[in-house]
Amino acid sequence: MLKNKICKTISCLLPIKSWRKKLRKYGALEISKPQIDVAPQNEIILTNKYANLKNLKIIIKGSGNKIFIDTDNINIINGLNICIDGSDNEIKILSGNKIDKMTFMINSNNCSLSIGKDCFFGGVTINADLTAQGRKLFIRDESIISTGVYLALGDEHPIYDLATKKLVNNSPNKNIEISERVWICRNCIILKDTKISHDSIIGAASVVKGHFDESNIILAGNPAKTVKHGIYWKKNLDNFEKTAL
Repeated sequence: MLKNKICKTISCLLPIKSWRKKLRKYGALEISKPQIDVAPQNEIILTNKYANLKNLKIIIKGSGNKIFIDTDNINIINGLNICIDGSDNEIKILSGNKIDKMTFMINSNNCSLSIGKDCFFGGVTINADLTAQGRKLFIRDESIISTGVYLALGDEHPIYDLATKKLVNNSPNKNIEISERVWICRNCIILKDTKISHDSIIGAASVVKGHFDESNIILAGNPAKTVKHGIYWKKNLDNFEKTAL
């Protein structure tokens, strides 16, 4: 913080604008850099090294993991935490996202987690445990994921058939796909093998599993079911609605 203030003060005395800008960026770099503890043979790409990333934390064990974050236009308010203990996983976060609190936990291999553009995450945990090997998660553009939402690509622990001793919960194709403009309300649980179509809403504290191919619906309950059809939602009221109120 002191370094940043000193650089800003000195920059005011410089005659050339480009020098002033460079000095101010240099001063801000120390306080805005992420916390990174990454084993060798992993790849991290942050598109803008001057972005304010002081609330970004990345810890990686294993090898062959790739993280891409478009940091040109990202707002990390209280924390984006990425913890990987596995190999050949991939996380991709595109631009325009506003993140209050978000945690990625991967304890598996060959998983792919992809976040689209212009989403909001209030307090979200994404977990890919040992049983999630090879699975994928997609959250498409302009979705809102509220506080306390938990997305589980696995079952937390392996489950075996008593007679054959074979693992029964390791199918790689049970992915999670959240389409464009899906609003997931507080304290929902989204389980593996789930697809939510665009412009839909998931009511608070719902537990969701299954493929919901119809768009513009409201899901609610445990297990979640369609409770309303033919809706759309917006972040703000239209002008005529404000007037009517």
